Amino acid sequence: MTKKKTILSLLFAVLVLTVGFGALTASARDVKPRRVSITRSSKTLYVGGTYEIQTRTSPSDSDDDYLYWSIVSGKNVVRFTDKDRYDDDIKIKALKTGTAKIRCRIRGTRKYDTITIKVIRKKYTYAFYRVGSTTKTVEVGDDFELKVKKTSGLKDNDLKWSIKNKKILRFDDRDITDDEVELEARRTGTTYVTCYNKKTKKKINYKIKVIRERDDDDDDDDDRYDRDDRDDDDDDDDD
Repeated sequence: MTKKKTILSLLFAVLVLTVGFGALTASARDVKPRRVSITRSSKTLYVGGTYEIQTRTSPSDSDDDYLYWSIVSGKNVVRFTDKDRYDDDIKIKALKTGTAKIRCRIRGTRKYDTITIKVIRKKYTYAFYRVGSTTKTVEVGDDFELKVKKTSGLKDNDLKWSIKNKKILRFDDRDITDDEVELEARRTGTTYVTCYNKKTKKKINYKIKVIRERDDDDDDDDDRYDRDDRDDDDDDDDD
């Protein structure tokens, strides 16, 4: 009986030591920070943009579970994208224009730091520019392309192409709301192709001249030279 009690006592002692050692290890590992500072005091974002706020703690090996994030003001301006509020960094998204203040606090203390977030709307430019020369000469039956260069504020459907004389040219592509367009030369003549900017109400015009196929012109020249040669032969016979 005495032996059995001795064994039980030893087992209990081992258990107590194990639990105590584990608690000491956990306590040594979970270091509470004495100070926290956000790496930036302010940041400007565009509407729809995201940003990760980061901190520094002292000591540097502090447990980040002691930190807690909150939006002090401007909850309709920004929001957290992370569900975990207990961390040494957190990601936010800008929702609308305005100013917000975000705080990182050491739990159980009055120690904290804040960052001011200013959200603005990105200013877009709607300019566009001609690509290539103002005039272009093509042959009947040719397929060709016209382009404009647009700035980042313009979308493809902000531009629209048109042809002044559709008997001379036609669109070779149904998509005429783009920064480029495919065309086909149908018959000889001169007309204009216009790219219209819906945002600025401005236009870019291209003058297109359509001529006959050059092979046909060469054949006509050859026929004319043949006739001239025959006429010269007739003159020689008369002599």
